[in-house]
Amino acid sequence: MTKYLITAVGFNNAVRLLATVITTTSIFSLVFARPNPEHSHPETEQWIKLETWVDTEVFKNKAFCWFMIAIAFLRFGYYAVLFNLKEWASALETAMTTSAPPFQKTPSKPSGSSAY
Repeated sequence: MTKYLITAVGFNNAVRLLATVITTTSIFSLVFARPNPEHSHPETEQWIKLETWVDTEVFKNKAFCWFMIAIAFLRFGYYAVLFNLKEWASALETAMTTSAPPFQKTPSKPSGSSAY
């Protein structure tokens, strides 16, 4: 979609639009996402320790490790198709390379020519 957006409105405006979407969703989550006030926060003794930022105990759970491995392979398989689908379709000569993006106006015929 970004590629179509760049061709439709130009690079600068495409970046502005994407930044607007990201900013809007960030503001939305900042305003409406509130932490649970009853949640207790332990006092941190050393901020530089790994355990302060990462729960290392979870890696001792086999079910969690296998779940994370499965999710990683699922995402690898999904993104490979997502990012390479157009190239694969072009290689198989089944890609629609001449169509314009759905939101971009297609060039109209000159007013002097008639197809009928």
